[in-house]
Amino acid sequence: MMSRSSLVLVVVLTAFAGTGCNCNPPVCTPGALACACTSGGTCNEGLVCGSDSKCSAAVVGGVVIADAAARGCEFVLNEAPGTEVVAVTFKNGATGTWVREAPRVAVTVLSGGDKALGDAVELGLTGSASSLTLTKASCVGLTGQRLSTTVSIH
Repeated sequence: MMSRSSLVLVVVLTAFAGTGCNCNPPVCTPGALACACTSGGTCNEGLVCGSDSKCSAAVVGGVVIADAAARGCEFVLNEAPGTEVVAVTFKNGATGTWVREAPRVAVTVLSGGDKALGDAVELGLTGSASSLTLTKASCVGLTGQRLSTTVSIH
């Protein structure tokens, strides 16, 4: 059985143990924001693995397809050193696919019906969108006719 003075000492030490002690600092989980990338070089959703092998928020860039008649486009982007396209998402009902074979990224996008593509392509980047260049672009209209449309990166 514990003496009264020992019991008081335990209570006092327990009370002080919870104040000011950072005995168990939080663990940085691989894939989380500001933590190391996972062993596969990935990060949690919405984050990208940077050149420093740490996860950070992706820089968001986009592609604008100027011709309102465009219903499908394919284009190739060229990455400058320090900038990588790590994700491509399609908005406003558009569907598509993309493949990265550094330093190039090929993207194909189709309208989700008879509506303009506009800004339907969003890019997740490490680095700046201004470091990307458009190498090739080709768009078609509703009946498959080729269009001389402008595709731009922003």
